[in-house]
Amino acid sequence: MPDSIVSVAVAIGNDQTLVKMDRSLPLDEIIADLCVNHGLIGECHKYALQIARPSPKAEDQTISNRYVTPELISQVLDGTELRLVFSAATTVRLLFEVITDERGSKRKSALQKLANACEDPEFARCFVEVEGPSMIVEKLKVAAAGEITAALACLRLSMQHGYLDQLCHVGIDRVVAEIAGPGESEALREALLIACLVIARSEPEHGERLRAALTTTEILTLVKGRSPSVQLAVLGLVNAILLSSESPRREEDLKALADSQWRQLIFRHVLGSGQRNAGDELAHQLHVLQTMLLNSILGQSQETLVENDDENGKIPSFWRRVSTETILESVESMPSTPELSRQGSTITLDEATQTYMPSMPLPSPKPPPTLKRYFSYMSDSSNDTISHLTPNCLEYFSQKYHDSFVLAKEEAELLSDLNHVAQNVVDVLCTVLRVGTSHERTSTRYCPLFFSARDAFFEELFCHAIWTLGKTVRDLRTREPEDHLIALRVLHRQLKDALDARPTTLSALAENLKETSAAHVQELWAAERQAKFENLLRKHPAIDDLRNDIRPKAARLVTLQRLNALKAGHKFSKHFDTLKAQKAKNWWFVHLSDDERVLIYGDWDSESQPYSNLHKRISVASATGLATGKRCPHAKGRKYPTDKTFFSLLHESGSLDFIAPNKEIYNLWTDGLTALLGRPVLSAAFHEDVDMIVDMEVRLRLLDLGDAPTPVPMDPPPLPSPPANYEFCDESLV
Repeated sequence: MPDSIVSVAVAIGNDQTLVKMDRSLPLDEIIADLCVNHGLIGECHKYALQIARPSPKAEDQTISNRYVTPELISQVLDGTELRLVFSAATTVRLLFEVITDERGSKRKSALQKLANACEDPEFARCFVEVEGPSMIVEKLKVAAAGEITAALACLRLSMQHGYLDQLCHVGIDRVVAEIAGPGESEALREALLIACLVIARSEPEHGERLRAALTTTEILTLVKGRSPSVQLAVLGLVNAILLSSESPRREEDLKALADSQWRQLIFRHVLGSGQRNAGDELAHQLHVLQTMLLNSILGQSQETLVENDDENGKIPSFWRRVSTETILESVESMPSTPELSRQGSTITLDEATQTYMPSMPLPSPKPPPTLKRYFSYMSDSSNDTISHLTPNCLEYFSQKYHDSFVLAKEEAELLSDLNHVAQNVVDVLCTVLRVGTSHERTSTRYCPLFFSARDAFFEELFCHAIWTLGKTVRDLRTREPEDHLIALRVLHRQLKDALDARPTTLSALAENLKETSAAHVQELWAAERQAKFENLLRKHPAIDDLRNDIRPKAARLVTLQRLNALKAGHKFSKHFDTLKAQKAKNWWFVHLSDDERVLIYGDWDSESQPYSNLHKRISVASATGLATGKRCPHAKGRKYPTDKTFFSLLHESGSLDFIAPNKEIYNLWTDGLTALLGRPVLSAAFHEDVDMIVDMEVRLRLLDLGDAPTPVPMDPPPLPSPPANYEFCDESLV
């Protein structure tokens, strides 16, 4: 049967029939044949085929209730259930008649059916072709409360499928009115989604009309007391407006949203004050909004500033005002007594619990001079560039946690200076929070702490990060500049994992950072490298080719090991009960000759040599087969444990019956005897040993690559083009 012919079930009314459908024929001809066979002559243009249930073999299982089109007919496979229904154009016309002429529940039901049918792209295309959106916009002017949701859904689905490029001004005004008015939640959700599509796909003037009528702060207030689907649509529209606005308007909106009240509004109503887990779609919208707000708040502060201007020979006044020395002088001038509590001067757990300090003893404020010779200064930072954000963070650190600031400065001087270390920490934080870069298209990483914080989110995160770096440096015993770079990599992973846990308070953040120690990060990296290596072993095509090349050699090696075990021989019991055999000393011994032609066996005596009493022989050539389990002659009619391991070598004169003491001996001898008979060895134990050898050999060969960063290519190297001719003979040598 050709591949184009499939067996399908077609439902026509209450009847269902099996049909051989030739998919190579035009779709209109297939529908016409079905109509003629069921007495629908002359009405073929009114009907179409619809997929009731796709075939289990279909790649897309979400095509139920979709009209069969020339593009979709390839998904009609054996076992597909179809139904003959009114075509999309006919259904649209019938529903329009009800919507136009009827009132009340009938019109509401027709609108709901129209909205459900618009899920199908083919139906949405016909809906737009007969100017359905214009009719729906007109009906929105007088639509009842229950009809607005279905009407807006028709417009939204038509735009999603790409058949409706833009709405008229009346439609946009109706969408704006629905967003601004106290409508029902589902209608509000549809209006918000339409507004997102208008901004993304319509003409710029339509987007400007929406942005002029709605501000981002007004839209964001709609998250209060709404369902998660409406809140998702609200955040999506806010992000769409921010991403599509011109630079001046965007900066104004971001500046307005940067106020902590709007972030706390999201934290309370969208995140449920940290008690609600956001889904992937909502998490992505929060990630986009967080990235834009952080870039707006911190973007200007991230611009670089040169500490020492070589050309002009002067230091900028801004840096003189907040230099480390000035900060330290102000800290040292603060009055302090031994009885002064460290609660406000060290990194704390949300300013309410025990101080967040390393478990190891604190370093001395003035390290011994002999300790400095074990450390290397990274470089003279007088010519290094730092950002405006760094002195701001240092100033905040010194004012809120002045004792920890002093300790951090003393530790930083062992490697470089506090300015350089602080700039490194700021760079790590900007990388983790994507400050200075745009959002990721599929990321779901956001920080609830950013939305719950009232002020100074980045500065507070900087204080915890630089203190964590100090503990990491001590744990790693950093002595060289290269080691300091490793400590920064560890800090990056610590911050990333701590923020991925989505802490809602500084206390939770501090606990996450304490749990993610340097040793834990090293364990995670080792596990990731091992997982990556294991994935390479399993899925890489080049490794598969290498395995296939090694496997025959490994199989021969395992077979040789089995035959050597047979040559060494083994004693076997003559009784099924091993304890009785031990008491009666009733054993026999068997081994394979060195030339692998004869099995030599006989009674075994522990007081003499194993081979002295072996006088019986069986030629391997006379063997006819190998029986195991219940098929063995000596097992018939006996009661024995299910895990008993016995087998028989069948030969022309009878059988040689074995009772193996354990599974290992059973596997060795059955595999060896199978190989002697010239049959393929298929036991699980044999294949496990082969796989183990192949895996070990592959790993040993991959060790030759060493730590080279060059990855194993997925594709084989290209073959060179054939030569122009094959005349390789050098005529001068003839």
